[in-house]
Amino acid sequence: MVLTVISVKFGSSLWLEKNLELSAALNPNLEVRWLVVNNDNDPNFQPAKVEVLPAIPKPHTKDKGSLHHAQAIMSALALVKTRFVLILDHDFYVIRQHWMLEMLQHIQARELHFLGSVWHPRWSYQYRYFPSVHCLMIDLEKVQLEKLNFLPDIGGNRFDNFISHPRVPLPNWLRTALQVGQFRDTGWRIYQQSRDQPFECFIPHFMGSPNQLIPDRLSVIPKKKGYFTEQSFLKTISSFGYENAWEEFYWLDQPFALHLRRVGRKPSVDEFLELSRVLEQVVG
Repeated sequence: MVLTVISVKFGSSLWLEKNLELSAALNPNLEVRWLVVNNDNDPNFQPAKVEVLPAIPKPHTKDKGSLHHAQAIMSALALVKTRFVLILDHDFYVIRQHWMLEMLQHIQARELHFLGSVWHPRWSYQYRYFPSVHCLMIDLEKVQLEKLNFLPDIGGNRFDNFISHPRVPLPNWLRTALQVGQFRDTGWRIYQQSRDQPFECFIPHFMGSPNQLIPDRLSVIPKKKGYFTEQSFLKTISSFGYENAWEEFYWLDQPFALHLRRVGRKPSVDEFLELSRVLEQVVG
């Protein structure tokens, strides 16, 4: 069995190179075709056993960051020939032995269309209760490749554009409540098209209790039972990572992954060194 993995590179190469190294070590017996779109045109990024694809020209639009990322994913998808494809963020680090094979076996055994991580609950304006593109495995025997559209539609939601405008006189609490689930980011179209299909999500660590009087569609904290857990494996091994809001995910009742969410943050040598230490500790 061959698995195709798609990642998009932007910013420092350290984060993705660490992920490539870690994933190879944890999945030594699986044939993987890893496609990386070099979206920042880094001439020095030439890792072994990886197909580096050219950057997508950066758009000059309001949603240029999300659109650039989505277009890169779409360009790599056009090259996929395998039944299963995994889209993986450059800074989403899975820490379980043989996790790729485990995901492949699970998605087949449960006859799932999608298996992956959700948007962390802190990003309340994103869609919830469905896997995100941070770590997303898709069975292309059940989902038609040509119908997968990861392009965002950030400018297309007039309601969200209106309530988000700083000149609209809304109190912050009401604005935040009205924005829940409204942002049409990368993968939003997949969510809209496929949320009624069989899927499964990893469980994020999150602390919070929703107000039971508020409907879920307006609740900043998700109300679906079991959607998040207050368990934390990171808290006991890295106060630095915990305090810097590294996202933690569980799967099948065990620690599964860390997501640093480096978007919007500058690379930090200290953070990378701490990541390396943590991964060495939890993986060995």
